Amino acid sequence: MQTCMQMLEHKRKENKYICVGLDTNFEDIPEKVSDFLRKEDVKLNCGGTGPLIKAFNRRIIAATKDVAGAYKYNLGFYLANGLQGHWALQESIGVSREMAPDVPVILDGKFGDVGLSSSQYARFAFEVLGVDAVTVNPYGGREDGLDAFLEYKDKGIFVWCRGSNGGAKDFQDLEIVNISFDALYDEPVYEFVAETVSVWNANKNCGVVTGATYPDQLGRIRQVVGDMPMLIPGIGAQKGDLKKTVKAAIYTNPKTGEKSLPAIFNSSRGIIYASSGEDFAEAVRKKARSPNRKILKTLEEARA
Repeated sequence: MQTCMQMLEHKRKENKYICVGLDTNFEDIPEKVSDFLRKEDVKLNCGGTGPLIKAFNRRIIAATKDVAGAYKYNLGFYLANGLQGHWALQESIGVSREMAPDVPVILDGKFGDVGLSSSQYARFAFEVLGVDAVTVNPYGGREDGLDAFLEYKDKGIFVWCRGSNGGAKDFQDLEIVNISFDALYDEPVYEFVAETVSVWNANKNCGVVTGATYPDQLGRIRQVVGDMPMLIPGIGAQKGDLKKTVKAAIYTNPKTGEKSLPAIFNSSRGIIYASSGEDFAEAVRKKARSPNRKILKTLEEARA
């Protein structure tokens, strides 16, 4: 059994850098697509929202299983549909496992709690759903908090560092005073988080979440975390500059000068709603492949 980080590294060796975000909102599934899915599978006609979400996700996974570097499920979209959504989440993750067993699955829940609560969230993600990685919120700290996740040594723990949303600046960009090695200096909260995650990474199972919409901050984080993997949202509907982001995310080995890209770039709405017609699965495949080509081109240019 490979660890999550080994799976991601294998995908990078295959030049697959796109994370397909299956953040499926039932209300956003186009009517023609819904009608097509119901026509193809009569069982959907006697089911609720759950079977339709699963059928939609299944088509996307089937179309992208050989091009995706990861799949990410945002928990909020499934909780919003109650029991039907919870069922669809579990079933869709099962489809991921069945169709694309070598593609890591990330549960995006931004989990962050204390004590027994945190351990239950970790158990839900890793033992009940069986995902390979989660996103977590560092606000509650490590002791009696994120330790519950970090102890799963074969799983990936992506710590929310610098959000892709505009409101992230309210806290994450605040300047704080840091005392290190008898030196006194100011730094933004997101940079301090990156430094702290580097310390927590004793099991080499940590990564950071940092948005493509702020490539300058992303570059500062790369300088801090070295070759730690990044989960980078914001290249799709949020219109992050892909070329600038790739350049900022590249890691240069200080000893050899070799350049690598330990990162996975997530797009959700920008991929899964690529078409409102019966060709939606093929359109999704094309939409997933396009940014990957741009990523590879930018990486090759940096290596030249």
